[in-house]
Amino acid sequence: MAAAVGYEDYAVAALPAAVRNWAGELIAIPSYSEHPQEAFDLITKIPSGEFDEKMAMASNGIPADTRNEEWPEMLAGVHEAFNVQTGVYDWNCGLNENGDLGTAFQDPAAKLFEGSLDGQGFVEAMDALY
Repeated sequence: MAAAVGYEDYAVAALPAAVRNWAGELIAIPSYSEHPQEAFDLITKIPSGEFDEKMAMASNGIPADTRNEEWPEMLAGVHEAFNVQTGVYDWNCGLNENGDLGTAFQDPAAKLFEGSLDGQGFVEAMDALY
C-alpha cells in the first residue's frame, strides 16, 4: 500500500491495484469550466452502461450502473448481498443521524469543488464541525 498523504490527522492512502470502487467517487464540474456540457456528458457516461461495466471489470470494482449484472469474479461472493442492501452504510461520519451536520458539510464541499476553497480550508471547515 502506498504511503498516506494528507493534512495532519486526515490522510488518504492508495488502495492496492486489485481493489477499486469507482462508483463511490464524486465528480464535479467547476463553475469556471470552459466546456461544461462536454464535462457533464462525460460524467454521465462514466458510471453507466458498457463503459461502467468495462471499468468495473478492469478494476475489480462494483458496477455503478445497477443494470450491469456482470461483476468481477473477485466480487462474486458479495453480489447477492449487495443487491439486497436497502439501507445506507453506517460509516458516513454521522451524516445520517445528524441532518444539521449534512447541511453544514454542503457549503464547504461546494466551495471545494468550485475551487474557491483549498484542501486545507476544507479540512479546517470539517474540523470546526466536530
